[in-house]
Amino acid sequence: MELHGVNWGGANSLQANNTIYALCSDATGNIYTAGFFTNSNFRFYVAKFNGSTWSELGGTNSFVMNSVIAELCSDAAGNIYATVLTNLHYVVKFNGTAWNELGGTNSLQANWYIFALYSDIAGNIYAGGEFTNANSNYYVAKFNGSVWSELGGTNSLQANSYIWSFCSDMSGNIYVAGNFTNGNGKRYVAKFNGSTWSELGGTNSLQANDGITSICTDAAGNIYAAGRFTNANGKQYVAKFNGSTWSELGGENSLEANAQISSICSDAVGNIYAAGHFTNSNGNRYVAKYTNSAVPLIYTNFTATLQNKNVSLQWQTANEINVSYFNVQRSGNGTDFYAINKVNAKNESYNEYSITDVQPLNGRSYYRIEAVDKDGKITYSKIENIQYSTFNTQLSIYPNPAKDVLNIQYSNIKEVSIIDLTGRRLLNKNYDDLTFVQLNIATLSKGIYFVKVTNTEGNTQTQKLVVE
Repeated sequence: MELHGVNWGGANSLQANNTIYALCSDATGNIYTAGFFTNSNFRFYVAKFNGSTWSELGGTNSFVMNSVIAELCSDAAGNIYATVLTNLHYVVKFNGTAWNELGGTNSLQANWYIFALYSDIAGNIYAGGEFTNANSNYYVAKFNGSVWSELGGTNSLQANSYIWSFCSDMSGNIYVAGNFTNGNGKRYVAKFNGSTWSELGGTNSLQANDGITSICTDAAGNIYAAGRFTNANGKQYVAKFNGSTWSELGGENSLEANAQISSICSDAVGNIYAAGHFTNSNGNRYVAKYTNSAVPLIYTNFTATLQNKNVSLQWQTANEINVSYFNVQRSGNGTDFYAINKVNAKNESYNEYSITDVQPLNGRSYYRIEAVDKDGKITYSKIENIQYSTFNTQLSIYPNPAKDVLNIQYSNIKEVSIIDLTGRRLLNKNYDDLTFVQLNIATLSKGIYFVKVTNTEGNTQTQKLVVE
């Protein structure tokens, strides 16, 4: 079955002859599926749907493991990864041409089944399941493009049972869940922040009384979990973590799932989907959809980079719905902004934009993005700043010899002093991050002096001045 916009349809185009266990998609929209089904030669394979037809990924009989395929995932480069339910406990990668063991023969050395695969935005691959380390602790294996390692270091997670699901957020944190429990016997979602593992929400915050089979995140950063665990009324439900607390999505008994929830996912606008063993009033299994209220526009990234004499501005968005356009704004003080460019919105799930400021301010420029909705609502990005000077970083004073007026050019001027040959400071002025100042020196007698200039970074330069 496939979803055509708003309708479910299907015409036996795949013709899978047994159960489907895994689905994934790539960055270009191709769909991949695998499981217990085989081709006409009774060999297991990964099926690819390119938008119009199904085909065997890699060609007929190309899948090297020839066993029930348990899980699939893809990376940003379009590579496909798979694992199987046999004594072949490793991950295989399809690189567009052939299937090969990820990392090389026996590189992972998993001692039991791999149930979960995941790829992060950096292209790292994560695996979890029933395999354990030398201390009999279940762990997350990470492949960084070269080698496999235990995520967080040996025994850092200390999971006491299976790992079934992964997800990550925009900040790069990794989340895992499964059948493992905390010290109070409660299943939980574990979070890895790049250095340490912790229980998401704090000890016993989720209080899942049975296994967690699936977790996911939305573009707003909320984390969702579902599985076999139930609420006080014995109903399976989807739990939501909003950054502070866990709650039942939609309110108590809103889904009323009467059996295990096997899988959940979110779409670009924050709607949540759930499927599994639960049935409707007619006894049919179905996909449940929770429609979220409007999710605000999210700036997933915004950077300002100095490139020669220009400033490159790049930003990415999620949940871009009903946005009319973006104003690229600049300021000289970080407070008073004005528009220097306008970019029409794409209003797609995830978007990337870039413009170049070819005339940045001399000194420090502050930038932000202003999103303007069709209804007039405004959403701002964070503020980025760039230091740029049109002048040489070397101190320049002129005219020299001088009379009455002296011009000074230097980057980020903070303080200017004029000192005579005995070391006496005859004039001292403080400034606020300027690149050009003009001094009245009419009171100075004819002779030789030194001009000492200090900038905001603490750098100091001194030049000799002749006053006529």
